[in-house]
Amino acid sequence: MSLSRTIFFFTALTLLSGCKQEEDANSKAVRKLSYTPTLINFGRNLPDLENEVSFPVWYNDSILVVHGIKKIERIYMIPSDDSDSSDIKYKRTYLFDKAGGIKELQIEEYYENSLISKSQFKYVKSVDEYGYGEVKRMASAMDFGDQYKVYKSNYFSDFLSYTYKEEGMTNYYVPDQKFWKVLKIDSLLAPGSDDRINYGTPAKLYRSFKVKNKVEESEVLEFEYDKSKKILLAISIDNYPFFTMRRFNFGEKDKCVGYIDSLFSGENCLNSIRTSITYQNEVLPVMIFHRHLNQKGELLYTETEQFNYEYFN
Repeated sequence: MSLSRTIFFFTALTLLSGCKQEEDANSKAVRKLSYTPTLINFGRNLPDLENEVSFPVWYNDSILVVHGIKKIERIYMIPSDDSDSSDIKYKRTYLFDKAGGIKELQIEEYYENSLISKSQFKYVKSVDEYGYGEVKRMASAMDFGDQYKVYKSNYFSDFLSYTYKEEGMTNYYVPDQKFWKVLKIDSLLAPGSDDRINYGTPAKLYRSFKVKNKVEESEVLEFEYDKSKKILLAISIDNYPFFTMRRFNFGEKDKCVGYIDSLFSGENCLNSIRTSITYQNEVLPVMIFHRHLNQKGELLYTETEQFNYEYFN
């Protein structure tokens, strides 16, 4: 990371209270966090990463097993234009086996509560040690979800290669930290302008970017962990001229209870989204509230996610 980018990264961390200076328990002091796992893998809880259906590590398989979860139905709701009610934006249904492995994913998209697209994926092999699952897209007359990506894998001694044939691009993952420098990446992979470099594995990312002119990084996605590397503290997305910072909040027993997304242009915060999570049995999310705020920190509207569960008998 360049010096200017580093300075801005940490400057942004101090401005994440809805574009206003607001103190909370997480910003008063740096403290050691204990690790309390929850169902959601927040490292892949971003739209672009969720749409990469070949890496189905969105949920903690150990928790799926402990609670005997067979199916998760996740419903995303947005405010209706002409009333105080909400409309469904999309519905995702995940089916699992008793070992916590994913078997099927179904994604339904809606417009004004009417179903407009339905995509279905079946996993033909178990997810491997890196977080990759071989998946087959099922034919459907209502499948218009072009944003969902299925990759083919190819493993080498020093890196992992996943190719998305429809766009002729490759996602490279480099697990070994000794190669985490742009010049080494160029000599190791010689990536094209549409290819993406990822430090880490699909299951746990540290940094992701594209390369131009061999040494210049662009569209940078960066993950900040605590010293134990177990707890995700922040995610930054550099998509010039905009910069988004997500900072996670922790509650009782240091369980993640939400996060704040703040959108910047230069050093000016344009808006923010304050997300809060409610749980059942301490680890299973039941409702997620995304409160959209303007530059002054005033509430504009709220989007919600509802989680429904079905269990093995």
